[in-house]
Amino acid sequence: MELTENQGKDLLASVVRDVTVAHPELAVTTAMTRSDPRSALVDASREASLVVVGSLGGGRVREVMLGSVAMHVAAHGRSPVVVVPFDRDQRGGPILVGVDGSAHSTAAVGYAFDEAAVRGAGVVAVMAFDQWALQGFARRPISYDEADSQERHAIISEQLAGWVEKYPDVPVRQEVFLGPAADCLVGYAGRALPIQQPQLIVVGAP
Repeated sequence: MELTENQGKDLLASVVRDVTVAHPELAVTTAMTRSDPRSALVDASREASLVVVGSLGGGRVREVMLGSVAMHVAAHGRSPVVVVPFDRDQRGGPILVGVDGSAHSTAAVGYAFDEAAVRGAGVVAVMAFDQWALQGFARRPISYDEADSQERHAIISEQLAGWVEKYPDVPVRQEVFLGPAADCLVGYAGRALPIQQPQLIVVGAP
């Protein structure tokens, strides 16, 4: 549903009141634009330290689950982007970060450790090995053995090394899974015990 200009102003005023009550020390400014929210948020992200958007919640298709705005901003934002589920609850578990050895992954690892240190949390670094993507159209399946696991653990260790030294008090655990990265990260979060439910999932973006 598209808001009228007056409804938009009322909504912004309500948000300012809520934030001011909860955090009176914060300075709050607002802006309203008639442009597409996806492009408006991406443009604003160029000068932001963090962009926060909501998600719709349930659903099997990712765009349905996150919403088109969250999907677009997460993919194209020029600052870190936080997507908050509509049914968010307070969790005290670790920071879950996707690792693949790339520069984008390095930036994500740094953000994960910074957040873990501030929150007093641990870090779980996950690398996913998608044998079907690597196999392509080959007829013979690619095997996944202990040597594969050791090689990927070595990649994780190398990418974490500097941050482990910077934050020696942050507990770290490595996990290697077989399957698409997104499914492995979401699956880990879904199967974890309540006390181990991640409070934040961090992934890199180009």
